[in-house]
Amino acid sequence: MKIKNVHISIVTDCGRSDALRYEIGAAACFADARFSMGFFETESFNTLHAGFVAGSHAYAPIEYFSDIAPRMQFGILVNAAPGAAEGQKLRGLDNKSDGGQIYALELKNGVCVVGPNVGYNLYFFRDLIARSFLVTVSKNSDTPYRSLEIMLPALAQVMGVRNFPGFTLTPKKLDLPEVQNGIYVGDSDSHGNIYLASIGQEQGFVPRVGEVFTVQIGDKSIKARYTDQFFAARAGEFTLTTGSLTLAGNPVYYLIQMGGSASNFFGNPAVGTKILVQK
Repeated sequence: MKIKNVHISIVTDCGRSDALRYEIGAAACFADARFSMGFFETESFNTLHAGFVAGSHAYAPIEYFSDIAPRMQFGILVNAAPGAAEGQKLRGLDNKSDGGQIYALELKNGVCVVGPNVGYNLYFFRDLIARSFLVTVSKNSDTPYRSLEIMLPALAQVMGVRNFPGFTLTPKKLDLPEVQNGIYVGDSDSHGNIYLASIGQEQGFVPRVGEVFTVQIGDKSIKARYTDQFFAARAGEFTLTTGSLTLAGNPVYYLIQMGGSASNFFGNPAVGTKILVQK
């Protein structure tokens, strides 16, 4: 059997302290391949952050470099439990222990994705899916460490690295859960730039180049200008712009303050905070 060249990205709210556990588990699951791994830590109990990071930071470089690495196979594991902000109990007798059904996806460009069909975990891959599979296991299905003990082997299996006893991937259409339309904080970076996640609005909120508009986050609002060049702003000016990052093939829009921090100005809003754009 020809050895595969594999890179996987782990996107999870489990925390950086668990990264080495995933590395050990991945080394075992992908022992039959030439293997490398990246780890993205996301906010706890925030499926929007996990889904956004998976669809942008983990997926965009794959698209960008795919032409120079045609023999490399890529996989993404994305997992966050839904929290109180998404209408879910964090604990309690009525809280489901299974955390939602796990799906394995084959995208149109060959990238494989595994994650729970809960909240926004898989939302941003919705238009890229070629085939989808329901993942079931014959034992230990109620483990609280499903991303490590179930999703990681399932990713190796859907990528064709190896099969695992008791793991079944059944073809099944992915029906995404209902989500709330709007524009939200999707992420931020160490420069204080705020990344916008548009849910159900596509790119209809984007002003014309040079247009000045109002942005409100929480109880603060500012005037900003839209530019199609990242460094075209004047010092101290707020702008909406794009960079090299994409979200499942679509542009990612940044709210930036040139020479300052948009995130600090708005009080470091959490991922999922609603953003109002008024032209």
